[in-house]
Amino acid sequence: MLYVKDIMNLITKKPALVGENTSLKDIANRMIEDPKTKTIYVVGNEGKLLGIITIDSLLIYLYRNYIPAQYMDFKLPIAFDGKPVAQDIMREPIYVRGEDTLKTAFEKMFLYRIWELPVVDGEGKVIGDLDSTELVAVWEKLNL
Repeated sequence: MLYVKDIMNLITKKPALVGENTSLKDIANRMIEDPKTKTIYVVGNEGKLLGIITIDSLLIYLYRNYIPAQYMDFKLPIAFDGKPVAQDIMREPIYVRGEDTLKTAFEKMFLYRIWELPVVDGEGKVIGDLDSTELVAVWEKLNL
């Protein structure tokens, strides 16, 4: 059985983190700066994971007038003031821990249709990013 902790040295150690009041413009810029980043993790003042923002959620919000309602994965803020922030579009905090198996990670990826998961420690602080592309590299290195 392969665990997340077994591959920690092969995954991203510095994932993209933002505060809950970070503007969507700043979030978009973070994704533009590093095209590999497809998920941003929203953390509180103490560094604990509060939620995630996937590229899909950001696109849905930015292009909300063009995307059919059935594809919306969150509700738009009731009082849209033109200055939305991370907490307005973040999804629930979906994550894995080092002691979780890769099977658990894949179950969450496929269940929630997300291809990056934050790895959190026992206090809920983000310590890494498990990316589906990195999982391909793990397979290649370990020759599973």
